[in-house]
Amino acid sequence: MTGSRMDVASYIDEDADIHHIFPQTYCKGKYPAKKWNSVINKTPIYASSNRSIGGHAPSVYLRTMAGKGLSEEKIVQAIESHKINFGYLSADNFEDYFIDRTKQILKCIEKAMGKSVAGLDSEDTIREFGVALS
Repeated sequence: MTGSRMDVASYIDEDADIHHIFPQTYCKGKYPAKKWNSVINKTPIYASSNRSIGGHAPSVYLRTMAGKGLSEEKIVQAIESHKINFGYLSADNFEDYFIDRTKQILKCIEKAMGKSVAGLDSEDTIREFGVALS
């Protein structure tokens, strides 16, 4: 909510934790729990930011960020630094956000491992995600 960069010291000082990007109360009954409660829909944020988000749709809590004096450019940078597509988030487009973030996280995993993740085009992947993840 502040646009400030998180580091180890601020993570501890600001009582940061892992929280839902599309809030749990917003998602219940709309999307499968195995999606909204997965690592794909979680990110480290400060406790104060999580309280501001509450159970609101992303389009609502993004307006809260703007109301705290952050420019749209800063908001987009902050959101995208978490491998989140700002356009999908601001439009409350959970399905496209989920697929895009899955792909972005898989790219990070591939880079860290120095090799490709297998099965991104498999029948199982397509059945679970509705698309290939390659």
